[in-house]
Formats: sequence, structure tokens, C-alpha cells
Amino acid sequence: MAVYTQLTYDNVQEFLTGYDLGELVNFKGIANGITNTNYFIITTKGQFVLTIFENTSIDDIMKIVQLLAYLEIFNLPIPKPLQDYSEKVVNFIFQKPAFLCSRLTGESVINPTMTHCQQIGKHLAELHQCTHSYDFPLQNSYNLNQLQLLYAELSFTDADKELVIDELYYQSQQSYSHLPSGVIHSDLFRDNVLFENDSLTGIVDFHSACFDILLWDIAVAINDWCIEFGKQCFSKYQILLNEYQKVRPLSVEELKMLPSLLRLTALRFWLSRIRYNEIHFDSFLLSKNPDEYKQLLIYYRQK
Repeated sequence: MAVYTQLTYDNVQEFLTGYDLGELVNFKGIANGITNTNYFIITTKGQFVLTIFENTSIDDIMKIVQLLAYLEIFNLPIPKPLQDYSEKVVNFIFQKPAFLCSRLTGESVINPTMTHCQQIGKHLAELHQCTHSYDFPLQNSYNLNQLQLLYAELSFTDADKELVIDELYYQSQQSYSHLPSGVIHSDLFRDNVLFENDSLTGIVDFHSACFDILLWDIAVAINDWCIEFGKQCFSKYQILLNEYQKVRPLSVEELKMLPSLLRLTALRFWLSRIRYNEIHFDSFLLSKNPDEYKQLLIYYRQK
């Protein structure tokens, strides 16, 4: 959640005229994340989050809105998109699609504890249970084929090039299509989860949600929540998996393929972060270190 589109007080106030949210009190850009522009907004009637979509089609945004509406049925701790006076959810600001959501309580954590990992496992499994039969047409934009194309567009040292080529070959020999699939969050990093007094209060930023194997989501979560000093923390890994399986037990095949998925998702974020940094190399926007995932991939390959 970065700030690409700069707004003034008057810009926000004008946007809010379409909603029954009272008078604007204050607003602040949210610096975390790398995909869309987000602002915290405080009005006389509450606190909200404004999301401005930088590179997402209206059609895809509406699919995300419909997914959030569906998940609301299950009382999951997720944002609720708000309707304006004409009952529209998606509007425009500077000719870019945008919507408002209720702001959830809590803050993201920097150094997750065992308790945090326990709740991530539980809530991720509940999300998967709710969506396993939901028909969601958006596919994973970082599948193996897309990673191969992305690699061809990036610049590497000879050593890194050899590493990527070898890992892409390894992954091409794996078969994941038979594993259980459904709607996945696909970006369940620490900055997309809120906690209050060690209780999970919100899962946010469903803008990368897609249909793929459920194990992909688990691997992404493990690679952020269960890593210490560049290596997997076994106790956090174990408690996340144990809590997940209390809700949705993993098959023998899923457990067998998890190490390969940990490698694949490490490769995915290594390459996508390189791409992001190349595009925004002269920007004030916050960047995330690609080498964290390069080193994590190397670590998994040596296990």
C-alpha cells in the first residue's frame, strides 16, 4: 500500500461528498506496500481507508468487491467496501478507480510471536474453508509461466542468472495442478494483517487475490511470518501449520509438496521485487529488499 497518487484536503473532501460519512477531519497516506495508493481518512462519522487502484481494470476491481461481499457473510475480519448515495462501490478520483472501506482496528506487527503465527494459521485456514467452492475468475499473475517471462525481462549477475535458471528448471519438473485449489489471498504478509492485544483483528489488501492452489497461500505466509535471520524458525512454522490443520487438514501430497512451494514463492517475490525496484529506482516510494528472498531461496535449496 504505497502513495502514488498525491491528494490534497480538497481532493479528499470532494470525493467524500458522494458518501454519507460526515465532514472530513483528517487524512494520511499509507506508505506500506507496493501496488496501490491508500489513505487513512477520519471523518466526523468514523475512520476509513481510501484505495486508489493504479493498474487494475474496473472489471477486476468489481470481482474483488464481490469477493469481499461474499466473505462478509462468514464474519471474517476483512474490510467492508462502502456504497455512496447512488449505491455504487467503485468511483473515480483523478480518472482512477477507487473505493472506500471501513477501517479495521489494530496494527501490523514487525516481529511476529508464536501467538501471531498461531492465529495466522487458524485464520488462513478459515479463509480457505469459506472460499473453496467460490467461483473466482482471477488467476495467479505470478505462476511459473509468468515467472519465466519475468526472468527474461530482468538483469542479473552471472551467478544469479544461473540460480534462477536452475530453480525455474526444478519448478518445471514439479506438478502442483492436482493439489486442492480455491481463492487465495496470495499476499498475506505482516503488513496486510492487523492485531490488537495479540488478537487478529483484520486481514486487508485482497487486491492480489486469485484462484490457485491453497498451498501457495500457506507457503507465502510461512515465508514471511516464520522466518528469523534469513532462516525458517521451526517452532513458528510448526505452530502455523498445526493451527491451520485444525481447521483444514493438509493431505499427504500437500505436505510432500510444501518444500517445493516454499522455494517457488521465494523465487516469485525475489523476481517481483527486482522488477518493482527497477521501475521505481528513482522514486521516493518505499522499496522492499529482493535479496531477502534470494537468500531464502538459497537456504531452501540447501536443505
